[in-house]
Amino acid sequence: MQITILKEIYAIINYIQYNIFKALLNRNVQLLIGLFLVSAFIRILFLELYWPDTNITWDDEPDYVTLAEYIKSGQSWINAETPNTRPVLLSLIISPLLDLGTHTIRISLVLISSLTPIFVYYLSKKAFGLNKIQALLPSAVWAFYPPAIWYSGLILTESLTSLLVTITALCLINLKESSKTYFVILTGITMGCLILARSSYVYLPIFIITASICSKVLFKTKLIDIKSIVVIVVTIGIITSPIIIRNYNTIGSILPIESRLPYGLVLSNGDLSSPVIKQGGYDKLSPAMVKLSELSNLETSYSDLVEFAKSTVFNELRTNSSMIPQILVNRTFNYWGSRPDPFDPRITINDIILGIIWIPILIAFSFAVRFYRSSNFWFFMILILYSYLTTMIFWSSPRFRFPSDSLIIILASVSILKWQPSIMKFIRIPNKYNND
Repeated sequence: MQITILKEIYAIINYIQYNIFKALLNRNVQLLIGLFLVSAFIRILFLELYWPDTNITWDDEPDYVTLAEYIKSGQSWINAETPNTRPVLLSLIISPLLDLGTHTIRISLVLISSLTPIFVYYLSKKAFGLNKIQALLPSAVWAFYPPAIWYSGLILTESLTSLLVTITALCLINLKESSKTYFVILTGITMGCLILARSSYVYLPIFIITASICSKVLFKTKLIDIKSIVVIVVTIGIITSPIIIRNYNTIGSILPIESRLPYGLVLSNGDLSSPVIKQGGYDKLSPAMVKLSELSNLETSYSDLVEFAKSTVFNELRTNSSMIPQILVNRTFNYWGSRPDPFDPRITINDIILGIIWIPILIAFSFAVRFYRSSNFWFFMILILYSYLTTMIFWSSPRFRFPSDSLIIILASVSILKWQPSIMKFIRIPNKYNND
């Protein structure tokens, strides 16, 4: 009996080994492994050579580490001591790694971010029918893209959000072609995780539903059917339910995200006459911010803080309405610009390098509008425009655009590949952009 069981186990092991070896011989698998390894090598090299001390946290990183420590401690998720000012997904991912140190956490996040070129590759092929060589262009651009390298080792949400945005786009395009249940549920899971990674995406499902309805009514083109939309919304509700329960028990609000809305609104719009806010930035020293801080110190309820923030912003919109066009224009320039810190009066070497890289990408992206007949193009644009429009409510910089940069790079790459007949002839790009 024991010999028979051992033989079966041995046969299973041999079967697994055979299939792994067979997969490794596959050109596609080799290509994807190569993309991952190149991306990881560049990012780890940057982390090890550039960072003076990878064990020290800075900027907003301590907030995510503190939340991860709370998660790891196993304390109650629904008591008043639960941290609720940062999105939870990143902290949840790094919580098992806390004992290994900050450096190990950074390496782990680098490996996670190195998955994005793989999904960029698949998304390029799926959305626009690129072949293997063609799909390598946007994948390689992303692997060597300086902001992607910079954010990969940070204990911040940018890289994780970028990965999830890319996967969401791939799910939506697959969903358009096949409404199988597992595709629909996977789309809901991905979008739920995206909301838990970056709270600004909380209204993305509503944005997609609205776009689907408009597409059906105006252009007689179906993006997502009603049944799939219902399943996606239910799945998102299940994924985000722990945060909803936590917030209801701790701050008395039904909220699937962290409780930073009052802070963000007043920070960016508390004084529209502020020179910094007029430049598209934020002002921590405005009278409204001082007042908000005082209310927070008095343990004012979340609903009252939201009410104060809304009344402050609406009052500013009434009294300083003449400032709004200038602020929106500057926020737009900051969002679509190449400078990592658009508020620094000095032009640095980083500004020059990123300008050389980003401006051609942006120009090529602008020419991608000629693919307007492709529904896949509009899935990309829904995600890109959503990111831009939600950023305009607050202050802006390229950091807020970064999660959708992979989609912009794909459209820019396809635009270049489609542009010159000689290039098309050389790489034999299929002419199927306008046929879906």
